[in-house]
Amino acid sequence: SLAGSDSVQDALFKQKGVSRVSDLDDLLEAGELFSGLHGRYPRGSGVGLITLSGGETALTYDLASEYGVDFPDLSDQTKNQLKEVLPTFAMVGNPLDVTGVGAVHRPTYKKALQLLSEEGKIHLIAIMQNVRPGQKLTLDIAQTVADVAKENQKPFVFYTNLSRGINDPLLEKLKKGNIPLLQGTRESLNAISSLITYSRFLRQRQSKQDSVNDFRIAFDNLSDRLPAEKATLGESHS
Repeated sequence: SLAGSDSVQDALFKQKGVSRVSDLDDLLEAGELFSGLHGRYPRGSGVGLITLSGGETALTYDLASEYGVDFPDLSDQTKNQLKEVLPTFAMVGNPLDVTGVGAVHRPTYKKALQLLSEEGKIHLIAIMQNVRPGQKLTLDIAQTVADVAKENQKPFVFYTNLSRGINDPLLEKLKKGNIPLLQGTRESLNAISSLITYSRFLRQRQSKQDSVNDFRIAFDNLSDRLPAEKATLGESHS
């Protein structure tokens, strides 16, 4: 490469916490995610995903491994609570398909989302819902998600598998909960992966800084004690 070794650049980017993207679509979605969360980063790598479609759940699960997105298994407690909320034919897991019942009965969708967001293994909540301009279902789900997000400290992200125009009413509802709206399955998963990687970088950097601060405090305390100990030792020999 005329610009230098890509492996060297990649190593430098990782050292500095820089996220790499492969094209403009990835850049736009990553930028939307990072800026839309307003500094609210996940405190771990676990992603919880909720959707109304079993087929799209399988698609997302297959693609997630390509981007290093982790959908941890739910605890037995969360699974049992979800079984009490969802219909008997629902497959309880992560990603979570609330089935068509969630589309027609909003309290079911909301309770399932609350339970998913309270799972200790999950640090970021992803809502997969295809967006059709003006569709009441999408707007109702966005409002429900915004209401739940306001009560939770974890970051939420709303994404659609389709890349098409987004209407203002949908954006307004999501912005009330500080929820970014992403487009495209691969682009959204890649953006989520980049966010989790950067969040890990920030935590590791903070941990190192805390260790340095602890060392400085211990050194300062030791330095303050030395003159007094020397003086005591001198008096004992006089």
